[in-house]
Amino acid sequence: MMKDTIEILLKKAGGVSSALAQIADAARELEARHRTETKARGRLLYELEPADAVVVNMCQRVDATSAAWAEDHGGAIARSFSRSFKESRGELREQAPGMFRLVGFVALEDLCGLVPDLIKSRLAELIRAAVGDKGVPVHDRERLIAEADERIADLELAHTILVDSGAASSPPISLRYLPVVRQRREAEDARQRQEAAAIEARRKIEERLNEEAAAAAVASAPGKRSTPVPLDPSGTPLSRAKVGTSDYLRTQQGERPEI
Repeated sequence: MMKDTIEILLKKAGGVSSALAQIADAARELEARHRTETKARGRLLYELEPADAVVVNMCQRVDATSAAWAEDHGGAIARSFSRSFKESRGELREQAPGMFRLVGFVALEDLCGLVPDLIKSRLAELIRAAVGDKGVPVHDRERLIAEADERIADLELAHTILVDSGAASSPPISLRYLPVVRQRREAEDARQRQEAAAIEARRKIEERLNEEAAAAAVASAPGKRSTPVPLDPSGTPLSRAKVGTSDYLRTQQGERPEI
């Protein structure tokens, strides 16, 4: 369909240059819409929830942090305010309660542990002021992201068809794929090359193993024993002409020839 549209533009336009301009404009329009949809989808990923939902999340986190803080510091706080005794030279001396001290700076986690209700109240005020009437529920965001993915896929397909059809038209029209489409195609090409290389490597390994197995089978198969070469007393090999036929035959039977 896109190719037919390109051919119609080439025929109806006042010239090739005019048709090229219209096709280039169509490609730029698709690219602009793709950028807009992609940015909108990215914003959906980090869109705020409604204020009430954010406040609920905050209160849960503050309560959990307060409980953990109390578990970590409760014992030290109790010891700080508890009277104790110190023994010196057999004499007991009562020690007055001390003051609990936090080491280092006071973090928000410390405030959550000390004054959780005050912290929740103040954070709720800040959240409601920041979010206002905005915010998208999580389940709505999942649906909106899925819808955005469909629109983006349609735009990528339309642009890809435009590029392919332009390249196949007469005269050919050179257009560039969308960056994300080009990256996917390059990744797929690389994957196919790696897969082909792995298949070739396995083929070579199997071929070598088969050759080694065949050679081992030939070497282990029962066959004719090789005929020993007759030797003189010094161990020098003798020809059949020198030792004679009878001596040669005796040599084949494992006997030493008479020289």
